[in-house]
Amino acid sequence: MLGDPYVHEPLGVVRWAVAAVVLHDGVWVPLVLLAGLATGRLLPPGLRGPVRAGLLTATALTAVALPVLLRSGEDHGNPSLLPLDYLRGWLVCLAAVAAATAAAVLLRAVRRRGAARRGAAGAGGRRRTG
Repeated sequence: MLGDPYVHEPLGVVRWAVAAVVLHDGVWVPLVLLAGLATGRLLPPGLRGPVRAGLLTATALTAVALPVLLRSGEDHGNPSLLPLDYLRGWLVCLAAVAAATAAAVLLRAVRRRGAARRGAAGAGGRRRTG
């Protein structure tokens, strides 16, 4: 990459790579671990998986959307450069993730209730003696 003819500042590439490693290992990983710890302590076991998946997905979407969200309105004389309403698109995606997370939580609750009812019905039946 440093030998690429389009790279005019090799030192800038090195700085970017170092910053990416520091950001990932120094900020991102500790935040993910803290969020996992917090959800593990605050949520019941049946909710942990879907909520963690939803949070991770929403965070990844935000990381991907952040560059265009921060540059929204900058067209540098080219109106086709960033032509869409990226804030609205990001919010719609986050709403879809929240809806999918809520649906997964509700589905787990319904399945758990059904299993509990079947277990209670089986326990109330006659016992066989051998």
